[in-house]
Amino acid sequence: MTFDLLTLLTASTLIVSLCGVIFVFDTALRRNDAVGRAWSLAFLAGMLTTLSYIVWDFEPGAWWAVAVGNAAVVFSQVCMWTGARLYNGRSSMFWVGGLVTLVVAVSVPLSGDVPGGWAGGGYMIIGVALFAGLAGVESLRGRMRRSINATLLSAVLFIGAAYYLVRFCFFITIGPFDPVFRIYLGTESATFVSIMLVVGASFSLAFLRAGQVSGSARRTDDTSYSAGALVASSFYRQGGDVVERAARRGRRLFLVIGELNNLGEINTAFGRAAGDEEIRIFAEIFRTTAPETALIGRLTANRFVVLGSAFTETMGERLVGDIESALVDAAVGVGSGLRPTARFGWATTDQTGFSLSALSSAAIERLGGGAGDGRALSPTGLLQ
Repeated sequence: MTFDLLTLLTASTLIVSLCGVIFVFDTALRRNDAVGRAWSLAFLAGMLTTLSYIVWDFEPGAWWAVAVGNAAVVFSQVCMWTGARLYNGRSSMFWVGGLVTLVVAVSVPLSGDVPGGWAGGGYMIIGVALFAGLAGVESLRGRMRRSINATLLSAVLFIGAAYYLVRFCFFITIGPFDPVFRIYLGTESATFVSIMLVVGASFSLAFLRAGQVSGSARRTDDTSYSAGALVASSFYRQGGDVVERAARRGRRLFLVIGELNNLGEINTAFGRAAGDEEIRIFAEIFRTTAPETALIGRLTANRFVVLGSAFTETMGERLVGDIESALVDAAVGVGSGLRPTARFGWATTDQTGFSLSALSSAAIERLGGGAGDGRALSPTGLLQ
């Protein structure tokens, strides 16, 4: 039993639209943040892709429909990659994907009159392979690597990337009109594969988003609203116990305090949503850079703290350097250009003795510049 292209495109439109509408509404109602918006755009781009190819199937001379469809299918993978980067608390790099999408769209009219709708096809195929692969790699990094759903998502993306890479290799060697290519790697087979991958990706993304929401709902008395960090009272209670046990064993501890510089300005200029996003990014950077056994607390709205074992005297300062490096690559929102800026203070038990209050006081003194060597990041990411 075989299916013609129009039947497959119609089925693809229905499936992608159903998955996309469910995901978009879920994002709008439950957690409307930059991650959800990026992945919602991926589904919307997928819907635009199938609709554009249906138009081309009815009107083979509509080169613009091919240009829109090719650009949209690449853009959908760009959005998957962007959403994964934002999920991990990294900058979106949206401009890179936007530039590649533009190149794919422009390649269609510049390729001339190529029959079968294959004008610019090579650019489209390698673009999908590239960004599906990048999205798969990003799904195995940072915060996402802890989730089995992200692992499943990466598997789906890698399968898609591998398929399109094979398509590209055959496209440039035997061409799109060879019978082997048309049967196994043509538009019909690619549409069928895409349907399977969309279904798999939609389930993985839905479970990832549900995990974000339920994780935030669980963080009440013992953790902050969106940061996954202990509130001040819980941190000092548990931290005091850690210091007491470390004192008995003679194990060195470090304490690092980080304070966002521009939270008030961002709340005023861009709204509370942007401020909350900055807090989430800052806290996530603390969580991903601090040792796994370290305690992470949120002392005030814009001040976070890490307490952990120091294997060397410079452990705290090294952690500050790691956080600073991550901040340089972080961004608030998609394409906003906003970047969290922060200053830091640190101390070790070698300097203060085994007292949590003494550690905190020493770190806060350095944070405020009292020790003369606290550090702050300028908006450009340079130390000042």
